[in-house]
Amino acid sequence: DRTSKGGRRRLKSKSYADLIRKIETFEAGHYGRVTKTFEEMYYLIQDQSLDGITDSEKQAARTSTVVRQNQTYNRFFAGTAFVSLRIDAIKPNDIDSFLQMNLKRYRVIKSAFNAMVQILKKVFDKAYRRELIDCNPCDRIEWDSDEYSNKFITSAGIKERTYTEKEMDLLWDHEQSVIAKRPSFLTPYAMLLQMQLGLRRGEVCALHWDDITTDENGTRYLTIPLWKEVTDLLDAVYEISGDGIYIFPGEAADGCLGINSIYKHYTRACAAISIPIQKDIIRGPHAWRRNFAKRLGNSYLSSHLLGNDQKVCEENYSNAIDFAEALAELEKKGLKKGLKIDLKMDQTLKKEA
Repeated sequence: DRTSKGGRRRLKSKSYADLIRKIETFEAGHYGRVTKTFEEMYYLIQDQSLDGITDSEKQAARTSTVVRQNQTYNRFFAGTAFVSLRIDAIKPNDIDSFLQMNLKRYRVIKSAFNAMVQILKKVFDKAYRRELIDCNPCDRIEWDSDEYSNKFITSAGIKERTYTEKEMDLLWDHEQSVIAKRPSFLTPYAMLLQMQLGLRRGEVCALHWDDITTDENGTRYLTIPLWKEVTDLLDAVYEISGDGIYIFPGEAADGCLGINSIYKHYTRACAAISIPIQKDIIRGPHAWRRNFAKRLGNSYLSSHLLGNDQKVCEENYSNAIDFAEALAELEKKGLKKGLKIDLKMDQTLKKEA
């Protein structure tokens, strides 16, 4: 029987052995009071971060955030002595030493540093609210100190983090060749849709067929108004998966294409056509959002269509410049690449897919 700010919590059982099992399970979980290491606390938070989300778009966005944070964790935190420290024993000096260590062993840009800080704050804030620590050591850290900022490297410019037209052509043609050989393989279609619309991987994978709407003029929408090349692509995919819920069904727990599937496919494509993956520059599939914004040349329009703040769009995706002319702009400046195969599938091929 425990007392906490949330009230009394009681565990009951008819046998001593089962009571021990329940206590151990409870204490190992998020609400337990037994002291945890930083790593245990981090993964408990990540495991619970998707609980209770029923909206597919919100779940996709949150899943994308979790994956991105896990990538940061694996790069900067995993395997270090810091993560094995008990959460209640970590002092400000330990956090400072951890940050300084990473600034020495990696070429760190400001956004990567901020991603580390976000994880640290997230874990210690939760530990403080769960009464696992008496004070939050993050409150004593001067995050904007010259001790840190003077060690950042300059981030690559937007132009360097955007794909060239030649690279887009190579990637598109490669995916066409993959589809020609395996027309029922859905991952290249998902990658092509991401290249067209600048969506996040999590957003692409979570798309439902009923997310596509049509207005009174016959224009179709999938978060944004769709132009011919995109509707042709979706029509081809419909031949494969149109009798299901997800546009891109797969083996993820909820039945959709897993968010790592596109990235793994992308890396294989880059290797096949000799496009270097430069982690210090950080492009990846997410960079197609920059290409989308670049084609539009309008930061106000891009921010609405991409779901970003306009300032974020101007700083990270475009350098530039309205919603009434959205479709007209997309018709003119959308990625003018259509499928080169005619997919009229028989039921055997659909069943195989």
